[in-house]
Amino acid sequence: LRGVITDITADREGKNTQLASEEEVQQILKVADCLLWRARVFQRRAEIDADWVLYIPRSSLYRKLFGEDPPEHPTELWNPRMVPELAEMTARSSAAILKGEKEYEQEFRVLLGGRVLWLHEHVSIETAGPGEWSLTGILVDVTAAREAEEARRQSEARIQQILARADCMIWQ
Repeated sequence: LRGVITDITADREGKNTQLASEEEVQQILKVADCLLWRARVFQRRAEIDADWVLYIPRSSLYRKLFGEDPPEHPTELWNPRMVPELAEMTARSSAAILKGEKEYEQEFRVLLGGRVLWLHEHVSIETAGPGEWSLTGILVDVTAAREAEEARRQSEARIQQILARADCMIWQ
């Protein structure tokens, strides 16, 4: 009988540390008010007529948008009823990929029943091989900021209307 014994303690500790770190990230994402996604995009023709392979971890923003946690193997994130600008968004992402850009950003609206949410998306693009890319995106709800900016614009417009009709002179 012959054998070799090796010490794998460091390997085990490293794997345990990695698993704990991954679990901690998952816990953070569950309560984060953002939505992360990752996709592998495979080009089928000269244009981006791509097959997307998505990975979406759980997050509070995903639950706010869809009312549940993401499926294990999602096939899409948006549909035209929910995101009216979906065709333009797809064209923008395809153009960024084909031009070899490293990233792109966009803001778009999401229709949830009678409510409109505005999301800001930042996407990083990495080439993974010929006709293959890896995309990583983060979505943040910017609805409150857009509503505040709109309220500020309306307030300024009302002040301008009042001043235009007022029989006075304002000076500083």
